[in-house]
Amino acid sequence: MNLDGVCILDNDHSRSELFSNFLKKEGIETLNIDTIGELERDSSGQGFIMIIIDYLTILNAPRENIINFFKRLSTGNMIVYNVPADATRRLAFYDLGAKWVFDVSYDPDEIIYNIRTILKKITADSIPKKLVSKGKLENTSVASLINKIGRENRSGVLKITAKTNSGKIYFYHGDLDDAQVGTIRGQEAIFHMYLWREGNYSFTVSHPDSCLSNIELSNIGILIRAEDTRRKYFKSYEALCSPHSLIGGENIGDLILSFPDISNGFFKLLEKLTIVDDVLENSFYTNYRSLEILLQLKQGNALKIEEPVKAVLETFQKNDSGLKEMLLNSEELERFRENIGIEEETSIKMLFLGAEDGGRSKIIRELSHTQGKMQGKSQLELAHVQLHKSLELLIIGAEMNQMILDSIEQLSEGLSGYVFLLDCNKIDGFEYNNYFINHMLSLNQAPVSIILTNFSKNENIDTIRSHFLVPESIPWVIYNPDDSNNIKEILLSVVPIPEEEEEEEQNSKKPDSNIESKNGDNEVEMTEEEDSE
Repeated sequence: MNLDGVCILDNDHSRSELFSNFLKKEGIETLNIDTIGELERDSSGQGFIMIIIDYLTILNAPRENIINFFKRLSTGNMIVYNVPADATRRLAFYDLGAKWVFDVSYDPDEIIYNIRTILKKITADSIPKKLVSKGKLENTSVASLINKIGRENRSGVLKITAKTNSGKIYFYHGDLDDAQVGTIRGQEAIFHMYLWREGNYSFTVSHPDSCLSNIELSNIGILIRAEDTRRKYFKSYEALCSPHSLIGGENIGDLILSFPDISNGFFKLLEKLTIVDDVLENSFYTNYRSLEILLQLKQGNALKIEEPVKAVLETFQKNDSGLKEMLLNSEELERFRENIGIEEETSIKMLFLGAEDGGRSKIIRELSHTQGKMQGKSQLELAHVQLHKSLELLIIGAEMNQMILDSIEQLSEGLSGYVFLLDCNKIDGFEYNNYFINHMLSLNQAPVSIILTNFSKNENIDTIRSHFLVPESIPWVIYNPDDSNNIKEILLSVVPIPEEEEEEEQNSKKPDSNIESKNGDNEVEMTEEEDSE
């Protein structure tokens, strides 16, 4: 069986055969397993594009096998079904790495329908080895494409189009023959494209009469050199600045005179602050050579660098047309400071996390008396709120999704609070919202409030709350766009979680503690202590 198969772990043979027959019709091989022990014995450590797991089959296994099973799972595409209709249990599997969890209300046909949908989403990850002709670079890598075309001895042109640049790699009977990115040719062009992680690619078959022979190294030799270049590149990138930083040169005229070997055109790119990735993709040098130059300029104090949030914030400050109306009176300010535990601070920041179309942007605009702004590539919505003459609030708005987590984690230092915005029109997303809220609170135990948007008169707030397993002390506030005082209520509702409740909540959310079974009179239960053993 190849690495593109799907593993089905289910001791109900009629159901596993149903899933298997469906997958085979889709051209996907399957490995049907009755027990965890069989999987460990028969799969020989191979990978799968998806693992489909029956909850009851897992719980019938010996405890040690369960622990080892989750330790050795490597695929991120894990489906668990037949889970009890209990949010605690479903969330446990999300913490263990499952991407999709279906409770007992889903029958096999509904699960098959969802498997079909899920496979379409992950096909680009698993099929590029079979379908090289067209796809997205985010789902594969230049190295994988070169290996695939080489193994199949193809001749043709691999075209790669990144956000601000494009290039071509030429193959002759599977061997690297030539490459080009702008004026850059040969192996340097391959190294340049090897560093791209986003974009589109397409391979066009051709039948040249002869080879160009502009690349002397073998495919393997090129990839070894390219990987070495990649390691050095990202180490240097980390030493230069954060992704999406703005960079510019100091005294461009002096730089041109001081570095006669560097193209004047390159320095002109630094005349104004520019996103670093846009500078790296220029028409004068490879991206890795450009990075070396920028690092040299930084070491000589000749480079101006503004980190992502600072850069966005300063741009925002220059263009901020807010009315600067004082939002809180002195009594409210004192209450607010006490709520979030600040005394002498004159400037604080808070994260407003929720869907833009679910009321986030509207609330931010109401707070700041101005239009919220999405700035550059940071995907952060920023706004100033003059709470009082002695206190200014920076609001950072963002979606509740995995893509923004890295940026949010960079902002956690010095954070004064979270405001989580839940759209009552999107109940299907509550389970993930619950997971996200708990994840953020585990990163930083800052003061917090939960705001319900699009809440109708027919809804019951207790019913909404029943979807969430969060600390009881977190305030829940209904957003009313028709009430002018509601905005103040949102701010003043942000309060810290009592320490004793934080500890209780952490203990109750240990990933493995929610997976249990009864085998006769013996209860199978996984805990973190057992896992560490």
